[in-house]
Amino acid sequence: MSWLANYERVFGEIFQEEGTTLHLKTLKDLLHSLNGQTLQKALDETDCSLEAFLLQLLDDALHMHPKYANLIVAKVLKLDPDCVFAYEIKAALSPPNQRLAFYKEGIKRGWKKYGGNYRKTNKGKFWHFPPTKSLLRCMYAVAMHDFKRGKIEPAQAIWEQILELDEEDHMGVRYHLLSVYLHAGELDLAEPLFQRFGEDGSIHMTYLKILFLFLKNEIDEARSSLWQAFRLNLHLPNRLFFGELLHLEEHDIPDSYLRGSVEEAEDFIVIGGWHAWGAHSEALAWLKDEFYDFVADKSGPIGKEILDKFLMPLGAPIDFSFMNPFSPGSPLALNKNLPEAEVQQAPFLQLAYALLNGVLEKEPLKLTSRGNLPTKLVKEISQLGILMDWKESSVKRLRESHYSALRIVREVCQMVGFLRKRKNHLLLTKKGRQALENPSRTYVELLQAYLEEYDWSRNDYFPGGLVQNVAGNLLFAFFITGRKYYPLSDYCKFFSFLNLQSQEPLFHSFFDIIAEKTLNEPFFGRFILRFLIPFGFCSFDKKIEDFYDLNYFFFDLDLSKIRVKATNLVFELFVPKLGNGVFDSFEFSAGE
Repeated sequence: MSWLANYERVFGEIFQEEGTTLHLKTLKDLLHSLNGQTLQKALDETDCSLEAFLLQLLDDALHMHPKYANLIVAKVLKLDPDCVFAYEIKAALSPPNQRLAFYKEGIKRGWKKYGGNYRKTNKGKFWHFPPTKSLLRCMYAVAMHDFKRGKIEPAQAIWEQILELDEEDHMGVRYHLLSVYLHAGELDLAEPLFQRFGEDGSIHMTYLKILFLFLKNEIDEARSSLWQAFRLNLHLPNRLFFGELLHLEEHDIPDSYLRGSVEEAEDFIVIGGWHAWGAHSEALAWLKDEFYDFVADKSGPIGKEILDKFLMPLGAPIDFSFMNPFSPGSPLALNKNLPEAEVQQAPFLQLAYALLNGVLEKEPLKLTSRGNLPTKLVKEISQLGILMDWKESSVKRLRESHYSALRIVREVCQMVGFLRKRKNHLLLTKKGRQALENPSRTYVELLQAYLEEYDWSRNDYFPGGLVQNVAGNLLFAFFITGRKYYPLSDYCKFFSFLNLQSQEPLFHSFFDIIAEKTLNEPFFGRFILRFLIPFGFCSFDKKIEDFYDLNYFFFDLDLSKIRVKATNLVFELFVPKLGNGVFDSFEFSAGE
């Protein structure tokens, strides 16, 4: 077997048994034998130069555990002490405090090998050749090291050199250079780069160009571009407002990101976005005013009231996702001592108690052959008038599957441990018996499970977590704005903005389309019928049943004619977490 075939066999075995030392000695012996005649045979077999052969070995090393990769790097450097790629990999394999020395050594060796006539001949095309591509990456790493430590001039000099060697700028150093130029107000240096690379479609170039226009006092053009930019990434403005506090510029550049994502916004900060914008307080103030106007416009009267009453006075991010009281980082906690008289009016709790008592009376409750509740119990519960799934004309439909509300309540009760299914029977657990004695705690536990754990995607077209995040924010919107009646159409517009904020970033560029297509049916069905009404969070100025027929979809429902406000239960639901000062200036009081 040839040396190369033997190496490929060992490499395959190493890859299959990643992390073991089984083949370490075998690989070490194989690499040790790679010299003289053996090396020449391997080169003849691959029909390539020594440089290309060693680059292939190093490429294999990238896919190996560090203990194997280090063996290959060491061997390559013995065969070619000026191999830049080897120093790049060695830096990556080293602790952070040792990497700079290897990058610098790689640059030194690279210029020894690719300077002089080679540089003159291939100037502008260094990215197209693997050895010199590695040299560019080493240079870039040193520049970023200097930039993060405030050594702007050395970093700038390296970036300018990279742009000279790679005229197409595959590494995006134009963003770094524009950030440095704009920070210093050197518009005459920035303008040629904008002319050279034009509008490349990236959020990075867009925001840097907006700052450039602002500094040139071309405000109308800057504003027009800015409102388009808001659609591309809703997260970036807040990262700029709080750039200094977040210290994002000290982070590493993300390996990858989606367009419109948080990671894309943070990448912009890291590569110099905060360095550029943060140097111009008047530009940041203008940006914040414009973003406020944009969010207020797109989120409607509800969003504007939340901004004016809550987010702006707190100096908080202009970001409604910040408000989800069920997220781990929320400064709010749920009040577990709610007024029992109000909690007991919530249809979700009433339905849960009807189910738990029904199981208790017939324990163990035998299910149908398909695992559903028996029709007798379904009929008894339906006669209580709690279920909203069917009108009186459909009262003969007595299967559990006909009542999505009943199915959801049963699944949540099993999820929190009130009920347990065993051998096609339902049993009431000890926890379930205790739940019957403490309505307030039971209500809170059901609410948390429904919003944090229950899989809404079983009944929705959207992923459960996404819808639940919007539901949490919508509930908090009721907390801030719900003391007076608002048309449901206003909440629907706010919901459309929340939905967009939570969507996959791909959809952000289709903002207006999504806002228009967020119609009555999904909002009304998902959040009003399945969430706000069942948990007793809203009251209407007219009977809600006058506005819809539950046998049909709600596409033709005019939400502007349905006015809603929050019940007192909403205002009792939240308390500030102890030791968290975020809400110190906000008044927590019961509803009027």
